[in-house]
Amino acid sequence: LETIGDTLFLSSGGGGIFRSFDMGLSWTSVGFQGYNLGDLACNGKDLVAINGGGGIYLSTNLGLSWADLTPRINPSLLTQFHLTNALFIGDTILTGYRALQGTGILKSTDLGENWKKIQFTPGPSKLVRYDSTLFAVAGRSVLSSKDGGESWSKTVDAVWLGGYSSLTDFYKKGSLLLCIHEDIYEGGGMMMSKDGGTTWSSFQNNLLQATVSSFLIDGNVILA
Repeated sequence: LETIGDTLFLSSGGGGIFRSFDMGLSWTSVGFQGYNLGDLACNGKDLVAINGGGGIYLSTNLGLSWADLTPRINPSLLTQFHLTNALFIGDTILTGYRALQGTGILKSTDLGENWKKIQFTPGPSKLVRYDSTLFAVAGRSVLSSKDGGESWSKTVDAVWLGGYSSLTDFYKKGSLLLCIHEDIYEGGGMMMSKDGGTTWSSFQNNLLQATVSSFLIDGNVILA
């Protein structure tokens, strides 16, 4: 779900993108039925839609029309690629990719006119922004970048949790960062940071034999 002012946008996967002008009371389709949409990203005034099968689209008029940015990704850069989660900050678009040439992040600083790839393995399944720091879930680790995604360092590693943990999702909620992890033998849990990812507290021991798929924060209460 993304918002531009009072307008809501919802990606429904293969059902397309829907728009609401009345805070969700009614919805209108703005296209992409039958597409394998993986994500929507917003910079406050424009929208980017990601097709997991390998497409990226830009709307600058609240979804009335969409420009296909995919042909602007030079074939010498990537071929036969799949895109994952996206971030949209000002004129900068970042999206994770998997391709014949490897995995990493595609980055454009001019609304998709030109692209560069920043390779690392495994590629990110989710991208999150916290103030000026970017975070990426990459396999069993969370990586952070303080230079707009040009370089990355490890912030959280599932190996630190022991067992056979794997990281499944990563969220920002206000001033909190939460990382969800699962263990095939011991269940799942969450790690939380209150200082932008510098230090983390684990909730693993309180959620043994449980699989955490989502959470809700209401004041000081966390429901998982």
